[in-house]
Amino acid sequence: MKLFLIILVLLSPVLYGKTPSKKVIVLGFDGLGGYWMRKNMDQMPFTKSLFKESVHTTKMRCILPTLSGPNWAGIIRGTRPIIHGVFNNKIQPIRKNTPKSIFEVLKNNYPNIKMKVIADWNGILDIIRDHNFLEKVDSKYEIKDDALNKTIEAINQGNHFIFTHFDNADHEGHAHGWGSREYLNSMRYVDYVIKTIYNHLKAKNMLNKVDIIITSDHGGSGKGHSGFVRGQVRDIPFLALGPSFKEGHEIKQILIRNFQVPHIIAEVFGVKTPESWSSQGEIKGIYR
Repeated sequence: MKLFLIILVLLSPVLYGKTPSKKVIVLGFDGLGGYWMRKNMDQMPFTKSLFKESVHTTKMRCILPTLSGPNWAGIIRGTRPIIHGVFNNKIQPIRKNTPKSIFEVLKNNYPNIKMKVIADWNGILDIIRDHNFLEKVDSKYEIKDDALNKTIEAINQGNHFIFTHFDNADHEGHAHGWGSREYLNSMRYVDYVIKTIYNHLKAKNMLNKVDIIITSDHGGSGKGHSGFVRGQVRDIPFLALGPSFKEGHEIKQILIRNFQVPHIIAEVFGVKTPESWSSQGEIKGIYR
């Protein structure tokens, strides 16, 4: 009887929906363009190797306007700027009808969930607002691997949901131009980050327990990313791999947008999406 009670106590958070059974890591690379990946895939050999074990495309479409604020808000709040209210990179006031973030949705469904957000840009903090689980890093200027190291640390801490924003590619794009030598160097660094995190999960025997989602907010052309240059600016990568997703599945037949990312996260965690999120968020045929 005592053993039964102990087991019941240990399982009760899962049985009553307070702690999720899934784990998800989102790696968001600011300014990483799908067009530039297709043109320079030799700069990202490890990421290319993941295509065979992931759902993937380099033609996910970013939101208009093609700025970081509106797009990260879409990735976090599941809808377009006309609904989430972020139209630029300035601090936005939270309106009464602002859609809930994926973090709020998960917290409402799993009160005991452990989450970590590692942000290389203050705008991420402004979009999320709840700073209790946020960390601001500055890897592009000071300690290059700061965001990467904090992500590894968050994995070791047993977080159920980790969201890391890396700014290196966007920084090099603005400073030297998308497609420049420096930008290609940043692509190699992105590949190194993805490989390091993947190998860390592999060493801890966690690859069959954690889903990884890799995406971006926009690409770029010249030293900027405004306007309607479809391929260079609007195409972004999307990879999803792990126990929840099909292997070697390239998304070709449908147009997907980055505001669909939180819908995918919600599906993995088994939670209902808010009505304020876009009705076009569901993607079928990508799950096991």
